[in-house]
Amino acid sequence: DGNIGINSETPAAKLDVAGSFNVSNIVNIGAASPTTSDNGQLNVYTTTSGGKAQFVHGAGFGGVRLAGTAAASGASLVFSNNYNSGTFSDHWTIQHGGSDDSLKFLIGGTGGTEAFRIDSSGRLLLGTTTEGHANADDLTIATDGDTGITIRSGTTHNGRIYFSDATSGAGEVVGSLDYDHNLNKFNIFTNGELRFHINGDGGVGISSNLTVAGVSTLGSGGSGQAILQYQGSQRLKTQSW
Repeated sequence: DGNIGINSETPAAKLDVAGSFNVSNIVNIGAASPTTSDNGQLNVYTTTSGGKAQFVHGAGFGGVRLAGTAAASGASLVFSNNYNSGTFSDHWTIQHGGSDDSLKFLIGGTGGTEAFRIDSSGRLLLGTTTEGHANADDLTIATDGDTGITIRSGTTHNGRIYFSDATSGAGEVVGSLDYDHNLNKFNIFTNGELRFHINGDGGVGISSNLTVAGVSTLGSGGSGQAILQYQGSQRLKTQSW
């Protein structure tokens, strides 16, 4: 059958090597493989749209390791297209920074523009390499202009931000900011209860579901407590005991 075996008496392929082997130059797999002058490089080329290189292991957490030889060296995984005679158009790069142990996502090749990174403490930094204040540095977003976050919900659904100090029970949602798109109403909850809301017409409710055109409050008056009321043309009245 023309198969060649090295350390194998019954080769199952054109070249069957039973054991380890070293390559000191380039390995090309597939016709018209990319050209390169880097010794030790592995090139895999396929002419089919679904072609891929596969690394399969039996169990556990096997995989592919990308590494450098120096303590401060890193490694990159580059996503490219438009291959032509040994050149590529690089679009995205996932890069490990050996000097600071960060994982960076770059737009372009290994010298591209950094979009965001996860630093060695697990913090997500978007558009910056510097984390925010120590009390709020798990996620930092920075740009040179107006900066913000968009939460987009369905037209009859809510957008929410939850504040939690537990993984189950009432503590999962102790406080929250809630926008109801169906009623166009903004709600603020503390200790699991609705405390404040603003209706779509600007009416405000404090500790109550009752809202009139101006300000309404619900609360039984008590020593040192101020009650805000809407009364005729007077927009705000303060009454205390």
